[in-house]
Amino acid sequence: MKDNIMRKFNAFMMGRYGNDDLTRFLNYMVLVLLALGILVSPFFSNVAFALLIFEYFRIFSKNINARSSENVAFLMLKRKVITKKIISKLDLNKEKPTVFILARIVE
Repeated sequence: MKDNIMRKFNAFMMGRYGNDDLTRFLNYMVLVLLALGILVSPFFSNVAFALLIFEYFRIFSKNINARSSENVAFLMLKRKVITKKIISKLDLNKEKPTVFILARIVE
């Protein structure tokens, strides 16, 4: 029974885009927005629901080229943000150069 259901689901997912990095990021955003919706305002729950619909649209989409290009754009943006954070962290930790002035005492 269970094997038959898995076979049918695999046949259904054949030719569909599936899961990627952008979908995982959207998943985390949905969880955060749901928590905010519970704690702060129901508006965040509505936004989370809209993101969830978009996420499942991407997973079940048969337009693989478009979903792949969206993921590549997301990964490029992610790389830019991470690179800027690393560079700013390195700049903050960089010590100021120490200048020694050698003076000759003339008598």
